[in-house]
Amino acid sequence: MKNLSFAVALTFALIITTVSFAQPQGGPGHGMKGFGPEPNMNMITNRLNLTDEQSEQFQDLLTNMKKDAIKIRSQIELKKLDIETALRAKDFKPESLVSLSADIDKLQSDLRKARITFWTDVYKTLDENQQAKWKKGFLRFMKNVEDAQRVGLREMKEKRMDMMRKEKRMSKMKNDQF
Repeated sequence: MKNLSFAVALTFALIITTVSFAQPQGGPGHGMKGFGPEPNMNMITNRLNLTDEQSEQFQDLLTNMKKDAIKIRSQIELKKLDIETALRAKDFKPESLVSLSADIDKLQSDLRKARITFWTDVYKTLDENQQAKWKKGFLRFMKNVEDAQRVGLREMKEKRMDMMRKEKRMSKMKNDQF
């Protein structure tokens, strides 16, 4: 029974860390070409032909979004440390992993909401022609996010299979020793 609890805990920990490490630093879309969440200011200004006032508004919105993202990512990292602490606890409770994992999911959702809020706030500052270009960039961004998530899921499955193979080998070696 103890081994089963440990295996369940290890699996949860692997899933959580794999999903978070499978995403590019800063989450999906970070640094992507086009209109990613941290775009090159000159590229945006050139592509959209922003006025000086629009450029200033854009920079302010971007700075605020970055601040929010830093706060949320730090909360996610703290939750990951809470998972490590929970796994080391003598009175380990598997339900604590489920709860902490749900907390991380909510924070990741908050991060996506902050990015989308940034996008919509910028959209409101643009004229009709600029809005059309901005929408195209947003659609490209969403496709990149979906692609990153697919890659992350594939990597997570591969790592889980590797872990299961290693556990099987370890179990066989342990049985061979006795």
